[in-house]
Amino acid sequence: MILLCNEHGNCLLRSLLWYIFIMADSHTTRSLPLSSKPTMIVAQVGVHGDKPIARYDQEKGLWSLHLYFYTAELRIGSERHAIRPGTLALAPPECTLEYHLAGRSEHLYCLFNASPGATATPVPAMNYLGTRAAQVEAEFREMIAVGATNLLRAEVKLWDLLLFAAEREVAGAAMSSVHPAVQRALRLIEQHLGDTIALDWLADEAGLSHSHLIRLFRAHLGRPPVQYIANRRMEIAENLLRHTDIPVKDIAQQVGVPDLHLFNKTFRKASNLSPRAYRDLNGYASRV
Repeated sequence: MILLCNEHGNCLLRSLLWYIFIMADSHTTRSLPLSSKPTMIVAQVGVHGDKPIARYDQEKGLWSLHLYFYTAELRIGSERHAIRPGTLALAPPECTLEYHLAGRSEHLYCLFNASPGATATPVPAMNYLGTRAAQVEAEFREMIAVGATNLLRAEVKLWDLLLFAAEREVAGAAMSSVHPAVQRALRLIEQHLGDTIALDWLADEAGLSHSHLIRLFRAHLGRPPVQYIANRRMEIAENLLRHTDIPVKDIAQQVGVPDLHLFNKTFRKASNLSPRAYRDLNGYASRV
């Protein structure tokens, strides 16, 4: 069980949506040599959180790839990054990783060396995976498992994960072509996802008319704002159900659907499972 609530039962993930907003406004990339296979040093399941702050020094030439299942803040020098469940993170050599934690925190990690002379590729420092988190988690765990008996296969899997992250950087760069008003609207949605979001208010804050907002969302994102908001809420709900033990009713509140009956109905429509059934099948307890 991942302990993400304090002794009074107050959920320590209530700041989740604030973290989402911070992440939406930050974009840091690493130049990682990827034209040749990396050399794996170690890949394991890690747990920290016995202290509120944890620091780790990365040695010369040593990179790290992490998949996080918790909410925290990561500081790397002057960089500040928000961690939330489903975040894939890449850290460079010769840096200090400083975690500000909210209790027991499980993650997957791999330490590796990049191939000297390989062509460098931009890779996001922090990559929120959304609905792809489950697939990446399965691949990461398989990489850890096979590394004990077949290092070459594990290194190929690591290489594939890094190339996947690089491809998401290319996709993210495409967002720069999205209309600035739509980008403002997306940041507002992430900031207020736990609240009621009226389209008139969203359009006004983005500097658009109601109808113009809908047209731009369809043009740039392929769906209207209402559908986009509903999908984002269910993506976050899936990650919280998968990686935390927060009660379903609290998750419903956090993602802006406080009516539990409506939340259950909406979630079932999105995933073909009730929230409880989804957690029973995919949640942390099902993997231990």
